[in-house]
Amino acid sequence: MVLARQIWGKEHGLVRRRGSTRIQCTAQHIGDGVPGCPTSRIGVRGESGLEKTVRSAGASLKDEHRRFHFRGGSVPSSHGFQIASHMSRAIAISDSADARVREYFRLKEGDLGRGIDARSPHGCFICEGHFVVEHLLQSTFDCRSVLVADTKLESLAPLLSRVPGDAPIYTMSERVMTELLGLRFHRGILAAGARKAPLDETGRRVLLEQSSAVIFLEGLTNVDNVGGIFRCASALCPAGSAVALSPGCCDPLYRKSIRVSMGHALRVPFAAMGENAIDELGRAGFVTIALTPSADSMDLQSCARELNTRLKGRKVALLLGAEGPGLMPDTLRQAEIRCRIPQRPGVDSLNVMVAGAIAMSALFNPA
Repeated sequence: MVLARQIWGKEHGLVRRRGSTRIQCTAQHIGDGVPGCPTSRIGVRGESGLEKTVRSAGASLKDEHRRFHFRGGSVPSSHGFQIASHMSRAIAISDSADARVREYFRLKEGDLGRGIDARSPHGCFICEGHFVVEHLLQSTFDCRSVLVADTKLESLAPLLSRVPGDAPIYTMSERVMTELLGLRFHRGILAAGARKAPLDETGRRVLLEQSSAVIFLEGLTNVDNVGGIFRCASALCPAGSAVALSPGCCDPLYRKSIRVSMGHALRVPFAAMGENAIDELGRAGFVTIALTPSADSMDLQSCARELNTRLKGRKVALLLGAEGPGLMPDTLRQAEIRCRIPQRPGVDSLNVMVAGAIAMSALFNPA
């Protein structure tokens, strides 16, 4: 299975069969010839996670699960060579001060937002966990590198096989990873992505014209709310929707925002707007709907009926303000419709992420 070219041979207990690779592991030097992997014998105390991964070359699929066993067992040869491919790319890092992984060091957002090198002149961002890294690889952002715990190399093989060839895959022990990040990290994998240049007025105009719907965020400084709204927009807004952010909103590419969004902050297009954002939305053909708890505003159900009758065919921009102050008075005045979510008297207004999700579900057809 794993690294068949390096370890196969009768003297190593491997018998190659057509269409599959059958392995009977013995206590030979199974790490011989593997780049970055020291020679090691099966069962040696103190072996690294990388060596453990190589040791599992004697593994086999059982009951269609990817659990491996040392005797018998046949696996598709393509799976073995997939693991071999990413294993040969893995670059072992033993020092948390290694400059090659500097963007992961203590995860300082201020440093990440600045230009790092020629490849990322506008800075980078960090993705945490399998699902978020998967969204990065499917997004329009460039992947700079991947960092994976050596104990996770094998289980993450399918994901690692999709990492672009120009993005290095770094691996390290959990101890070194803890030193690097400044915390115990249990998700096993991180990735660094390259930020894009901020959109100018022309870029914003093109994005708005191409978007089927827009969620406009004004003054949101809570990363959890921003990340959650991106996730809601991805699930509840029509395909091709975008998010527009007013000056002063927190960065949707902050590490926690990306994590809370489950990676959807990388998949939903967004733009940082200027001071005349509502005018820009109007010129792009959007009907602007401001969500507010004000009693003199239209209730959500009536607003939805308006969109299906009088305003049928118009693109919608839903305007959401920060918890507490809400939307600015000028924004409320400029909006074509002011809309509220009916709720019981005496109850504080809903969290902006919750309120936004309710409004999106009522106003948009996600299909």
